[in-house]
Amino acid sequence: MKKTSFAYWIKLKAFSNLFKLTFFMGSLIVGLIVYQNCTNVKLSRPQVFTQAKLGGDFCSLPPSAAGENVNFIFVLDMSGSNLYRDGAINQGTDVEGLRFDVVDSFLEEECLEKYNNKRFAVVGFSDEILNLDQGMGCDGTALTEDINIVRDQIQTLREIQNKVIADNLPELDSRNPLSQTYYKKAFDCVNGIIEDQLKSQEEEDRKGFTYFNFLLTDGAPTDENSLGLNINLGNVDQAIQAFNTFFGPALDRFQELTNEIAGGGRIQPVLYGADRLNELKKRLAQGVLSEIANRGDSQVKSIDQIQELRLCDLLKSGLRQPYVVKKFGVINLTARMDRGYLKADSDMDGWVDEVEVSMGFDPTQRRSQVGGNEIIDSLCFGVSAQECQVRNNCGASNLLGINACDIEAFGLK
Repeated sequence: MKKTSFAYWIKLKAFSNLFKLTFFMGSLIVGLIVYQNCTNVKLSRPQVFTQAKLGGDFCSLPPSAAGENVNFIFVLDMSGSNLYRDGAINQGTDVEGLRFDVVDSFLEEECLEKYNNKRFAVVGFSDEILNLDQGMGCDGTALTEDINIVRDQIQTLREIQNKVIADNLPELDSRNPLSQTYYKKAFDCVNGIIEDQLKSQEEEDRKGFTYFNFLLTDGAPTDENSLGLNINLGNVDQAIQAFNTFFGPALDRFQELTNEIAGGGRIQPVLYGADRLNELKKRLAQGVLSEIANRGDSQVKSIDQIQELRLCDLLKSGLRQPYVVKKFGVINLTARMDRGYLKADSDMDGWVDEVEVSMGFDPTQRRSQVGGNEIIDSLCFGVSAQECQVRNNCGASNLLGINACDIEAFGLK
C-alpha cells in the first residue's frame, strides 16, 4: 500500500509539475502575443546618418560688399560673318558695329557703381587676337581701371571693322584680318590675362579676385579650319561633341584659375544675329555655347538684334562658394489617408497629427509622450491625455508589458 501510495504521489507530483510547466508556457505564449501587439513596440528602426560625397556652389555676398576686385573681360567676335553673308560684304550680322555700342553703354550703367574695385579688358578675336600692340594683350596688363582706355580700345576695334568695309576687301582676302571664328585663341587669351594677374598677387590675396567674361559672338567656331580637326559639320551632334572635347582643356584651365585659385569666375555667352543663321548652324552654335556656358556657370543668351542687349541684365552678382556635404539624413514624409484626405502622421503610429494634438499628445512621439500607451489608454478609459497621465492605471504595465486597458481590450480578465 505504501508503495502504491508513493507511486501515486510521484505521478501526482509529475502531473502537478507538468501542469505548472504547461501553465507557465501558456502564460508566456499569451504574454508574448499580447506584448507583440503592445503599443510601445517600435514600428521601424530609426534612420541613421551616412557618409556622402555631395557638393556644389552657392552665391553669397556681392563682390563689392566683400571688398573684392572684380574684373570684366569683353570677348568680342570680329569674324567675317559680322560683315559678310554668302560672300557679300555689308550683309553680315553686325555691319553697323552695334556690339561695340553695347559695351560702351555698359560702361555707363548704374549696375557698375556697386563695384568699388573694378578693372576691364577687351579681347577682339578672329583669325588672331587683334591689336596686341595697343593694350589689348593676353596678360595682366590688359586689365585697366581707366574706362577711357577701354573706350579707346572698343573704338579701335570699330575702326578695324570699318576699314575692311571701306577697302571692300573680300572675306577670304589675305589682307583681311576679319575672317575666322577661332574660339580657342579667345579662351587662351582670357586665361593668360587671368593667370598673369593672379601671379602678381600674394597667394593669400588671390581669393579676392573675381572674373566676369562676356563672350559676344554671331555663330559657331571655325577652329577646325586652322587646326585640321576632323569635324563633320554635317552631323551637328558629333560636331558639338568634337568642339566640346577640343575646348575642354582651355575651359578646365579657366575653372581651375577662377574657382580654385581666384574667388570665382563666369563666362556669359551671347549669340546675336541668330535669326540669320540656318537651322544647322544655329544648332551647332547653340550646342557649343551651351557647354561653354555650363562650364562658365551661366546660360546662353540668344538674341536676334544685338542692339537690344543690355549686359547689366546678364550680370550676376555674388561669389560662387563651393561646399561639400559630409553627412546627410533622409526624413520620410509620413502621412495617411483620413476620410479622403492625406494627412500628416509624423510618428507613424496610425493617428494623424491633428487628432493627437487635439487630445493633448505630442504628434512626434509614438502613441504618447512618455510610456508608449497613454493615447490608447485615454481612448480606452474615455479621458483626456492630462487626466490619463495622472491615473495610476493609465500606462502602468506589469512585467509582461500589459496594462489594465490591454487586459480589458483583450478580454484577459
